Amino acid sequence: MKAIMAKKIDKFLLILFTLGLISFSANAGINVESVKTGNIGSITFNSDQNLNLGKKSLKFVLSSGAKVSSVWGFDEKISFKQAGQTVSLNVTQWWPENSDYILPAGKTVTVSFLSSVQNYTISNIRIGNSSQHRTVKNQFTNTEKRKN
Repeated sequence: MKAIMAKKIDKFLLILFTLGLISFSANAGINVESVKTGNIGSITFNSDQNLNLGKKSLKFVLSSGAKVSSVWGFDEKISFKQAGQTVSLNVTQWWPENSDYILPAGKTVTVSFLSSVQNYTISNIRIGNSSQHRTVKNQFTNTEKRKN
């Protein structure tokens, strides 16, 4: 009887541990190193864990009615959409076609975009529906760098 209970407890603990890992990886955050606004805006970021940018979108909010018409910065295929002021972009590999792109942990990348207006702010930079990025500030204007 004790052996059966011990196995059930072990199984229960394993399930809790697994769910914890899934939850941790699903809420991956990013470290924003710098941003630049203007007709050509950019966000430079990295993460301390691998990010599946095919499944989880990089999202950010632009103010002042700014519209994005082009995005670049990866050697892979970038698709983006803008709903209101929120821009979402995903990255997939060219080959095999449309397979997910995994941004390796620690790799810093700069995503640049063409904006319809010169003066705006970039805010709420995040991956998927996770909470905000890990920088102290949440709203950036002009060219700013993260202060450590």
